[in-house]
Amino acid sequence: MPQPRTLAHNIGSGKAAAYLSKLAHSWLQEERCTIERDAGVDKDVLYADYIDYCNAIGARPVALHEFSENLSTLYPSATPSRRRLTNGKQRPCYRGVRLSNDRAAITYRLDMNLVGLFDAGEQETLALDATGWPVPRNGADEAERGTLH
Repeated sequence: MPQPRTLAHNIGSGKAAAYLSKLAHSWLQEERCTIERDAGVDKDVLYADYIDYCNAIGARPVALHEFSENLSTLYPSATPSRRRLTNGKQRPCYRGVRLSNDRAAITYRLDMNLVGLFDAGEQETLALDATGWPVPRNGADEAERGTLH
């Protein structure tokens, strides 16, 4: 089985930036996320989707800090930020980007009362925490995020 392509494979040939750009564009072209002015997504959620994509295509993902830098460089409207939780803590997020509806339907809990009115994964169908952000299906950090409403 061939080894996944890494940044190191491309540095010697001077193609590192092109490789990262191509991988990021490929991830976006797969319609896994949407660049949208008023959108937001937790960093760990978006990065996890990127990792899943890299695993699916056999590419080695870059570290989170590199991913954040590359995302902001390629798409200046997608900016790193922080959002306040109900307990006063802050959580790293990106502004100006969100998961696509298809990816949101897989990643987040759905409000089953609204799924019949909208397509699953549309922003209106997502279960929200007390701060108005979608709740990931894994729910591992639900206590930190606030209560569902």
